[in-house]
Amino acid sequence: MEDFAKLLIQLRKEKKKSIRKLAEEADISHTYLSTLERGFDPRSNKVRKPAPEILKRLAAALGVEYSTLLHEAGYEELYKAEKYKEAIEDFEEKDSFFELFNFGKPSLNGFIEEQNGIKVNAKNFNFPVNDLFFHLTDANNKKMYKTIILSDSDRSKIKSLIENYLIQKLSNGEEDNRHLIKILVDENFTFPSAKKD
Repeated sequence: MEDFAKLLIQLRKEKKKSIRKLAEEADISHTYLSTLERGFDPRSNKVRKPAPEILKRLAAALGVEYSTLLHEAGYEELYKAEKYKEAIEDFEEKDSFFELFNFGKPSLNGFIEEQNGIKVNAKNFNFPVNDLFFHLTDANNKKMYKTIILSDSDRSKIKSLIENYLIQKLSNGEEDNRHLIKILVDENFTFPSAKKD
């Protein structure tokens, strides 16, 4: 809890808030907040670990992500769930995956490298390099995520997760997206032959 205590002090000072002010905004007592910043209760000498609800209030009062405080306080499972929730919420605020990462819409089989914001090398491949479906269903090559090799089962579950999310997103949209949903549920989908852009 020492790291959490240090982070809490740092965040409070960055926001130029007194212990009393932050405690008031987070709706907790200033003496309790003081024990959180120490990392232990001086009366009992026991480590002080705030409940997730307290962390949520502190995060709101400090203007930081709830997941950050969960992680520092040692709530790893809640941290992972909250990071996933934040990612989905961020994704839903964007019109597309490409907007999320500030990319222009890519070509199906083209790949562009940039250095310092300048396009320096464009490559075209004879397969749909930019399509996740291709990578999740390509049985000829191993796929990894951050150096972890994905099994066929992993890739199938990821594909289902993406499809379910997109079907829900497209179904809730104002536009008629039945043609896109039809593509998503088509088990016999194949890519059109790759062409140079």
